[in-house]
Amino acid sequence: NIYFYLVPTQKAKAIIKKQSNIVIVPGKIIFESSLDWKPWSRDNLYLLKAGLIEKIIPGTNPRFVASRDSVVFLDGDVQNYNLSSHIVKSFKIQAYISSVDGYDLSPDGKQLVFAATKEGKKNGSTIFIPNLYLINIDGTGLKQITFFDGDNFFGQPRWSPDGKQILFYKDDGERTKAINWGGIEQQAPSLYVINANGTGLGNLLHDTNSFGWHGSWSHDGMRVVFTMLDEFEIAVFDIATNAVHETTSAPSLKEVQTNLRIKKELKEKVEKGYPLFYKDHPVFSPDDTQIAFIGRCRGGYFTGSELFVVNANGGEIQRLTAPHWTRMGWAEIDSFDWAA
Repeated sequence: NIYFYLVPTQKAKAIIKKQSNIVIVPGKIIFESSLDWKPWSRDNLYLLKAGLIEKIIPGTNPRFVASRDSVVFLDGDVQNYNLSSHIVKSFKIQAYISSVDGYDLSPDGKQLVFAATKEGKKNGSTIFIPNLYLINIDGTGLKQITFFDGDNFFGQPRWSPDGKQILFYKDDGERTKAINWGGIEQQAPSLYVINANGTGLGNLLHDTNSFGWHGSWSHDGMRVVFTMLDEFEIAVFDIATNAVHETTSAPSLKEVQTNLRIKKELKEKVEKGYPLFYKDHPVFSPDDTQIAFIGRCRGGYFTGSELFVVNANGGEIQRLTAPHWTRMGWAEIDSFDWAA
């Protein structure tokens, strides 16, 4: 069953602040952040539109629905929030999503795909095995569509615009590249697609030299933007040509350490807000001409993250949100989506 309940509107005091030194882009962006952090508080969802930030509702992992008048998000269960009426619908499928690592609502709004882990055994040891599942929004029709036996990296399923395929990332089982993740050498992930009926599994990046995760479709379904690992740069995969185009780039650590000119240029860029240390979770703009992503300017984790934008074919990186200090330090942006 789907249950309805009202959420009081927060319009009267929703605008957090007007931002400075940012670029304004068309459409609206919903994002999860600790922007308004208070002791014992949770992350909230915020709406960025015309340079203004509006606090919406507590929650995580927001995704616009196809009609763009609502967002789905996680808050104990999958919820649907109408941006105009402020009414929340709860899908009541919490029993299935206790260990979700990403989800998405189908373009027709009838099904959810989600990545979840179940306990299993491998080589005599207990492991947690992630796979993809489908379920109707009324909680019926649960169906497992992948049957992997264990992966270190796995998640972020995304429906194709036509609803026929699902994009996700997992350990590359065919090619070998080790990356240093938290001081541990692990197998690098790649982007995979599978038909919604569970057939036709394929590795998108198999014939390239790229590895990556956190992929997202263009609205015409002809390109996929993703984060290249282990460089943490943004790249676009063209499905028709099987080619990868790097949208952002930064010099290597060796170049920074040995080239004084590059070191000076990067220092100036970072002071102006260039996200040198981390770029991730890219999403195409509604017209597919730009890419927004989460970036960090100060280096390392837990040092604050902001939203940035770059043209889809590369160029100057610009800020969409300004840095914001809270009582817990610089505010974090953890996930977002962009709609017209």
